[in-house]
Amino acid sequence: MMKKNYINKILIVIISMLILSLIGCNGNSENNPENDNNNNPPETPKVLEEMDEILKQLCFDLDAVPGLEVAIAEKEERKAEISEESDTDLGSDEKEESAEDDVNHRKHILQNSILIHSLFEEEIEGHASDIEVLPGSIDDIWYEITKKFNELHKKWNILENELQEINLADTAITDFESLLDDATLYIQNRAQFESLEVINDLTYELAGFMDFFDDKVPSDVYKMASLNRKILLLSYLDAYNEARNLLETQKELVNNFRSELVQQDEAVLNMLELSIKDLEQELDKEEFELVQVKAAVVVKNIKLVQETFESQIAQ
Repeated sequence: MMKKNYINKILIVIISMLILSLIGCNGNSENNPENDNNNNPPETPKVLEEMDEILKQLCFDLDAVPGLEVAIAEKEERKAEISEESDTDLGSDEKEESAEDDVNHRKHILQNSILIHSLFEEEIEGHASDIEVLPGSIDDIWYEITKKFNELHKKWNILENELQEINLADTAITDFESLLDDATLYIQNRAQFESLEVINDLTYELAGFMDFFDDKVPSDVYKMASLNRKILLLSYLDAYNEARNLLETQKELVNNFRSELVQQDEAVLNMLELSIKDLEQELDKEEFELVQVKAAVVVKNIKLVQETFESQIAQ
């Protein structure tokens, strides 16, 4: 009888150990591939990248508005001059064509722009870059801006759903929507500079969303490009102290990915930091045209940083 009880106790101990062993294996998150997958952030939604592209295209077209207004006014003046100078009565189409030939609207766009030089370095162009024949009024470009902005609203509806699925804080979504509402009102009222400022602010907020997805390019790289444009907008307003403060923020962002970039391409990091130093010197001189030139070099190097991180993904 005692022997039987002893055997029963041994069996109970063995069974208990087996159960504990099974629980330990199933409960160990480090060895559980399913749990690993659940802890990994989801891939960056395509719609987020599409929104970033649309926002920068809107920056391009909004920045082109003053130059197009100058070009359209010059075209009308030239048409009046042609009518006075001509010995024969020219038809309206002939006057239009002759005046069009005399006006270089692309030159006016560049001469009156704030951001376009830097946007070219990001390989960004908007509807204004495709204009071959000047419209009769500025209404045409505002129509294209409004149409593009409405497209942004539709994209945001898709992205908002993606953000809610990853349980992003409601405040982050609300902040973005608040800026989106501001931009809507500014564009409706054709407030060109205010629209440009808020659209660029949206690119910064959008970059923040990338922290919650599996994007191998650090979100700070995208934030730097947005801050670089903000520095230009502030410099245009002669708000150089604020622009210098933002440049300090840019330096802090570089520090966030410095060690990772050094491992991949230290030369790219050196070029980026040298260009930031050059921009800082021009901000101290408070000469906007020089700031434009150096800011374009900074964004060229930011683009190189982005491409460096992306090249590691492909390998």
